[in-house]
Amino acid sequence: MMLRRYLAPLLLVVAALLLLGYWRSDRNQILRQLDRVEELIAKTGPEDQLTAFGRVRKVTEMFAPGFLVLARPYESAISDPQELARVLAGYRAGLRSLRLVNRNRSVTIDKERGTARMRLQLEVWSSRGLEPSRESFDIRIGWLKESGTWWLREVELLSVDTDEWLGIVDEDDTRGNLLD
Repeated sequence: MMLRRYLAPLLLVVAALLLLGYWRSDRNQILRQLDRVEELIAKTGPEDQLTAFGRVRKVTEMFAPGFLVLARPYESAISDPQELARVLAGYRAGLRSLRLVNRNRSVTIDKERGTARMRLQLEVWSSRGLEPSRESFDIRIGWLKESGTWWLREVELLSVDTDEWLGIVDEDDTRGNLLD
């Protein structure tokens, strides 16, 4: 009887410590940062300028000093927070809605150096007016841990794939034109 009295609270404490360790793991901290970036970039409808500016500012604050973004062929190398904010704000402003879904994430952490490498596929669902589109980006991200926080250090766009099945006309479509 005495064993049961102490065993249940002890098991609860052990379970709480395990959950806390899991929650605070480097991998989960990085994934939460990535989720936060996606949440801030997403757009569900019209926004006033103050809201849009605040979201973009919060994204740029998640980048480490001296960061580098390579988004060729869309943009040249970006290493200035104001330039990054301009590009993000311009991209979001031209869209009615924007949804990001990351897939196939892999994270490699170097604890000694306080760095991590991530590779993921990012699906971007967006609409301008009534035309929806989906693009898939293969992205590599370098992370840097400073003062207990993981910061975006490098973001590189490796490839882009666009789906044509969402009502966008494929210029190479050989089925012919209905108006002919």
